[in-house]
Amino acid sequence: MTKLSECLIILNFIGLKIEHLNNVHINYGFTDLLTGIKRDMYRKLYNIGVSEEILDSEKYGQFIAEEASEKFSLVHENFAKGIVDLYSFKEYDNFFNSKCTEDEFLREKILKFKKDNKHLINDVDWDEIIDLRNTILAHNLRDKNKKPSKP
Repeated sequence: MTKLSECLIILNFIGLKIEHLNNVHINYGFTDLLTGIKRDMYRKLYNIGVSEEILDSEKYGQFIAEEASEKFSLVHENFAKGIVDLYSFKEYDNFFNSKCTEDEFLREKILKFKKDNKHLINDVDWDEIIDLRNTILAHNLRDKNKKPSKP
């Protein structure tokens, strides 16, 4: 599998997860992700038959808080990986063009993808993505001169 196809698969996966999380926020009107995850877990347990009385108990409250915290950590990790892969997508953008293949069908798909997503790609603040990726996510808090970054 090429780096480009890996990036596209990961970006699609992360996009689906972001869409789901956004729907959780919208459906429950929460302002932060952790609360949204907790409420989503509460709803799922309630839907399989766990009573409100049990769900409101201290034991279940603690269980939901711990599980939500673990999910939140996984979501955070996936977002971090997504940012690294998003930058990889940008790095391969020059390669990912209609001249990279002689297959007419693939060429048309590439052109359609770029046309359909141009506004989304242009909306990304690539300088911020590059700084975040290089300083925090990929190079262990070093700046471009390989010195520790300053807060």
